Amino acid sequence: MKVTSKHVELQERLKADILRGKYAEKLPNIRTLGEIYAVNFKTANKAVSALVHDGLLYRQRGKGTFVVRRKGARSGTLGLFFTWVPHAIAGTVALFENITAVLSQLRDKPYTLTMRPMSEGLPADAVQAMALRETETMDGAFLIGAGKRLVDIFHRTGFPYVALYADRDEPNFNGVDSDDRAGAFEMTEHLIGLGHRRIAAVLGQTNYAGYRLRLQGFREAFARHGLPVDESLVKAGGSGWESGYRAMNDLLRGSQRPSAVFCFSDFRAIGAMECAREKGLRVPDDIAVVGFDGIQAARGAKPALTTVVVARDEIARTGLEMLVSWVSDADYVPHRKLVRPRLMIADSATPANGADTG
Repeated sequence: MKVTSKHVELQERLKADILRGKYAEKLPNIRTLGEIYAVNFKTANKAVSALVHDGLLYRQRGKGTFVVRRKGARSGTLGLFFTWVPHAIAGTVALFENITAVLSQLRDKPYTLTMRPMSEGLPADAVQAMALRETETMDGAFLIGAGKRLVDIFHRTGFPYVALYADRDEPNFNGVDSDDRAGAFEMTEHLIGLGHRRIAAVLGQTNYAGYRLRLQGFREAFARHGLPVDESLVKAGGSGWESGYRAMNDLLRGSQRPSAVFCFSDFRAIGAMECAREKGLRVPDDIAVVGFDGIQAARGAKPALTTVVVARDEIARTGLEMLVSWVSDADYVPHRKLVRPRLMIADSATPANGADTG
């Protein structure tokens, strides 16, 4: 016979009472709840904390615990939650372009968009309280660069959301991502097709899933052609222009420099090209450099940058379709979609010279 603990029993009773409207807005304090349901303070607190975790309640410091209101009629408002890191220039540029893509998709749609920046520095309960309070006037929400904690909150509450660029693949997760593995594979194959064999890979911080997938695609292209990856040419760490500059500087110190450098972001590629120029090398005549992202800020690079272009407009369009479907269809099943990026062939990579084609 299964024994149910007291706090789980109370959790179920409280949930039933909330759903039938006994507590329409604010919950009594923990001590009063203990008296109402004849349990001790610890049991009442554990039950309420579990319902906060499940997204049925939220806490506001100094004010109490509140019920998340469930709307019947639609408001016509969608939210856009994002995390902005002020000093991360490359991340800010990408975030701006991703948000712009969403705005362009909504231009002729009957929705109002409310943007809500969130801070990763806030305590977890504060993030949850803010998110749940904001969604009371929304039909659904976009999450862009929103951070794991915020995505987790939406994922477990059942509020309609679509996460863009979250790089997560799990049951009932609703998201759209760029197929970075496929994009990196295609770019590496392009370089191999140009005769390059000593190809360097300049990553970013390896805790970002997108870079790990790009490295996976890079390795798979070498494997497809039966070629070994020179691990001394794989450089990780850092962010932005400076990391590309430093990585290229390290690569050029080696006894055998690479003939091509695949930077896993356009900003890194720009930094790498600047370093090569300062060392007296011509791009692409002496060394090829390619990027990934296709950001507008890199369009003015000299020479024009060959890169993998993330399909931001298609990702935003697909995300909007998924979000509206969830809002309007009670039987909608959350799922994940991948959108394949495309190569943009420009001037920064040309065929390798004869010394590197063996």
